[in-house]
Amino acid sequence: MNLGSFEIQQAFWVVLAGSICGAACSILGCFLLLKRLSMLTDGIAHGVLPGIGLAVLITGQLNGPGLFVGAIVFGLLTAALTQAAVSFGGVSEDTGLGVVFTSLFAIGIILASTQLRHTDADVDCVFSGNLASLPSQTRDVFGFEMPTAIPTLSFALVLTLVVIGVFWKEWKLAAFDSELTAAMGFRPIVLHFVLVALTAINSVASFEAVGSILVVPMFIVPAAAARLLTDRLGRMVMLSAALAVSGATIGGVLSTLVWDRISPAGLIATVLGVQFVLVWIAAPGQGLWAQTRRRLKLWTRIAEEEVLGKLYRSPLRYAELATAVGQEHGISSLGLAWILRRLRQRHHIVSADGVWNVTDAGRSHAEDVVRAHRLWESYLDQNFQLPLDHLHAPASLIEHYLGPEAIESLQSELANPKRDPHGSDIPERPNRTS
Repeated sequence: MNLGSFEIQQAFWVVLAGSICGAACSILGCFLLLKRLSMLTDGIAHGVLPGIGLAVLITGQLNGPGLFVGAIVFGLLTAALTQAAVSFGGVSEDTGLGVVFTSLFAIGIILASTQLRHTDADVDCVFSGNLASLPSQTRDVFGFEMPTAIPTLSFALVLTLVVIGVFWKEWKLAAFDSELTAAMGFRPIVLHFVLVALTAINSVASFEAVGSILVVPMFIVPAAAARLLTDRLGRMVMLSAALAVSGATIGGVLSTLVWDRISPAGLIATVLGVQFVLVWIAAPGQGLWAQTRRRLKLWTRIAEEEVLGKLYRSPLRYAELATAVGQEHGISSLGLAWILRRLRQRHHIVSADGVWNVTDAGRSHAEDVVRAHRLWESYLDQNFQLPLDHLHAPASLIEHYLGPEAIESLQSELANPKRDPHGSDIPERPNRTS
C-alpha cells in the first residue's frame, strides 16, 4: 500500500485530535460513572444544541467564545431542569432527563434546520464530526500550522486537568459520598454543576471533531472499561484515559490508512466498544471469565460437599446418588460424573462392587459439612421453631458458607448439642481444644 504524505499527515491529526478529545472526556466520564450520571452525558451532548444554534446564529461561526457560553448555559440548564423535574415533578432522574434533553434537542434540530442553513456554519459536523477533513482546516498557532480543532480540544483538556487536579480530594469524596462531602463543609451541588459545566465544555469542544452523537462513547465507554479493571479512582482515571487514547489511535489509523471511506469518529467509537467487550471478558477481577471461574469453583465445591455429605450418611450406588443430588441440588449426570472423578482422584471416595463410600480422608471433610448442616438445623429449630420438615432445605443452603469460626460459635451458643432436631448425631470437630 502506497501512502502519501497527505495520508500520513491526516492520520497524525486524526489520532492527535481523537486522543485529546478522548482523554478529556474519559477523565470526566469516570466521575459521571461513579455518580451514576452516565446518561447526563447524553443529555448534555444533545441539550446544548440550542445553545450552539443560538451562538452560531448570532456570530455566524461554528467556533469562538460565544459557542462555549451558549453550550455551557444550556448544559447547566439541562441539569437544572432535570433536577427541577425530579424535585417538583415527582419523576425519576432518568425520566426527567429524558424529557428535558429530548425537548431541548428537538428545539436545536428545528433551529438548525430552519435558521442555520442560511449561515456559513457546517451543521452536519455538529452531529457526525469532521475528523476526516481536519488537515484542510488549519490556522497558525504560535508559528505552527495546525487544524483549528486542536487548540480548542487542548484548551478543554487542560481546563479539565487543572480543575480535577486542584480539587482532587473534593472530587474523589463527592464521587462516592455526597452526604459526607456536605458534612465536611463542601458544597456537593457546586461540584455537581462544575462537573456539568466541564462536560458541556468538552462536549462542545469535541463537536467539530467527533460530533454531538459520537462524543457520548468518548465519555462513558473508556470509563466503564476502566471501572472493570480497578477499584481505585486514580488508576481508573489513568486507565480510562489510556483506553481512550488507544481507541483513538487504532480507530484513527484504520479510518485514514486502511478504510478511508469509513467515518473516523464512528470507527473510533467502534474500537472503544470492542475494547470494552475485551475488558469485560478478560478483566481479572470483574470480567466475565473471572466471574465464570469463581462461580464454577463455588459450584464445584458445593457439589463435592453435597456428594460427600450424602455418602457420609449412607453408601450409595451411582443411580441412587444421581437421583438424590439431582432432585435436591440439580446436579446433572454429567456434573456428577465430573465430581466423582475429582473426589476419587483426591482419595476422598472409593467404589466397591458399584457402591460409593467415603474414605477416611473424605470422612473428615464430610464431617465438617454434616456438622454445619445439623448445627444450623438445631439453630433454626431453637430460635425459629420451624417444623421439622422445614429445617433441611435452608440448612442445605447455608451449610456451605459456614466457616470454622461460625461453626464453633453456633456450637457454643447451642451449648454443644450432641444430636440435631431429627435425632441424628452431630459429629464432633476433630482435635477440639477446651
